[in-house]
Amino acid sequence: MGGSRNYPAAGFCRAWSWWSAALSSQRPVGADDNSGCADAQRARIWTPSPLRVLHWTVDILIRNMPQKPSFEDAVRRVIRDLRRGEVVSYGEVARRAGYPRAARAVGNVLARGAGLPWWRVVRASGELAAHGRVEQERRLRREGVSVREGAVKSEIGSRKPGVGRQP
Repeated sequence: MGGSRNYPAAGFCRAWSWWSAALSSQRPVGADDNSGCADAQRARIWTPSPLRVLHWTVDILIRNMPQKPSFEDAVRRVIRDLRRGEVVSYGEVARRAGYPRAARAVGNVLARGAGLPWWRVVRASGELAAHGRVEQERRLRREGVSVREGAVKSEIGSRKPGVGRQP
């Protein structure tokens, strides 16, 4: 039978079944043939649409993806791992945390972070932080770091003051 009582053309019936199924994420029985369009609309069986399967796949991939620690957590870990007498720049902390262009953001984390050894982080030129220069200088000297005229005189990023890196 080419059509049905409700739909004069079989092609229209097939297209209607397809769109109806796609919108409702269901596939009607008999949607591939021209027989009984009205019956096919009534008797539906649920099968996931391709878009729903794609959504599930992406969701599973995202859930199983290894999570990178947040920027703050990475910076806190790097700063906590600094040993006594080790002085690094804000840029070096950002690089070790995995965010090489985020030196300014390191300063924001230090400003909010309580309990971190903030005095071990200086500017790239060796100058001390502007907000707590006196306290930072006092703490660094207590750890054995040489500070003169508001700047660290040893190599930044090295544990041993005044010793260059070996090639």
